[in-house]
Amino acid sequence: MSTSSTPISAVPTDPPALEIRDLHVAYGGVRALQNVSMTMPTGAVTTILGANGAGKTSLLRAVMGLVQQRHGSVRLFGDEISRRRADEMVERGLALVPEGRRLFPGMTVRENLELGAYTRRDRAAIQQDFDFVCNLFPVLHERLSARAGSLSGGQQQMVAVGRALLSHPKVLLLDEPTIGLAPAVVGMIGETLRRVSAGGVTVVLVEQNAALALGVADWVYVLENGAVALGGSASEVSQSELVRAAYLGG
Repeated sequence: MSTSSTPISAVPTDPPALEIRDLHVAYGGVRALQNVSMTMPTGAVTTILGANGAGKTSLLRAVMGLVQQRHGSVRLFGDEISRRRADEMVERGLALVPEGRRLFPGMTVRENLELGAYTRRDRAAIQQDFDFVCNLFPVLHERLSARAGSLSGGQQQMVAVGRALLSHPKVLLLDEPTIGLAPAVVGMIGETLRRVSAGGVTVVLVEQNAALALGVADWVYVLENGAVALGGSASEVSQSELVRAAYLGG
């Protein structure tokens, strides 16, 4: 796939939830991202596709302040947030569902969920968001006292998403949320993202399941070797011969 940083079509930018410009990230002497520019429209689902090693996780970690960027700009609703700490990012409205879920297996489901609200003091609103998560994932409501480590992989992913939602994010970042999950759970995660987006939360989804990713996305970027190879509306990108060959099996 040839590389080009020019999207197929213009992305709405009034105002963007996230705006990434000329982002460079490296680990020692190894380049992870180079000259990456993306715009994530407010209230939309933006999907980032790419093979293993393309730089998708590095991008999310750089946005969250978990890895240091060498150059570039990251703006959240117009405010520069580059080089801020991860806890400051959470307070400003960013939340990350990391690859592998990263739960505390010995703690209960309730305790893991409540950790998502650790920066908040608005108890009534926290309870409202807790109820929303339990409505999204009824099985978790039934297992609030169970240890997180005793849950199935799909249920643990629900906890990871719910924990992020308890921070009351404006922008929700998800890193491979469906990896290793059964098809029925994958479909449920997709429907959850649609509901979250419909509620006004901007969603940025890193995903290798291209069929799911394109099905829920409004806008799509493709990363290759740490650079943007393609970008545009989901309908346009899904019709690209290059994307169909590389990610949709022809």
